[in-house]
Amino acid sequence: MTTSSPRRDWLDQDELDTWMRLFVLAAAAQTRLDGQLRRSEGITRFEFYVLAVLDEQNGVTPTMGDLARALHCTPSHLSHTVRKLESTGWVQRERTPGNARTASVRLTESGLQRLKEAAPGHVKAIRELIFDHLTPAQTEAFAEALERITTALTAEETGAAEGVQGRCRALLGRTGGSPEVSQRTVTSD
Repeated sequence: MTTSSPRRDWLDQDELDTWMRLFVLAAAAQTRLDGQLRRSEGITRFEFYVLAVLDEQNGVTPTMGDLARALHCTPSHLSHTVRKLESTGWVQRERTPGNARTASVRLTESGLQRLKEAAPGHVKAIRELIFDHLTPAQTEAFAEALERITTALTAEETGAAEGVQGRCRALLGRTGGSPEVSQRTVTSD
């Protein structure tokens, strides 16, 4: 029987402090951002991200399985959400040619319009919650650290790391997605 080193069994104080700050940040950010979208836009944070990730696809219509992997959610959760978004006319589910068991989903024009309406307030909330408290150098260091972690977490999932990074870029207006959403995102206050 091998004994593990005490160093590996417990977080040291710096690791514990960092982990707890990350835990609080993730929980508080999700709660606050979901609340902001529900109050101001009448949609959930997850619904917003489904629309944003679909906008990022640049003409490719992902399968429901690919979309679930990109969003790090269960197929059941995605299916429920897509059904709700279909009822609003914001997305359209289609059978994949040659595979009757596989469905693809695409953003409709009204879904793109809804995303354009919701993005400025959501970006403002993200800035107020996170980026207004960081210098540009801190933002860059934070992004680099998060990129290392998310890349390691998603290395085994085909395309998932690109999906995470694409969602982040779409929200912050850096690249991809519809030019109108990206431009509006950058200029909103």
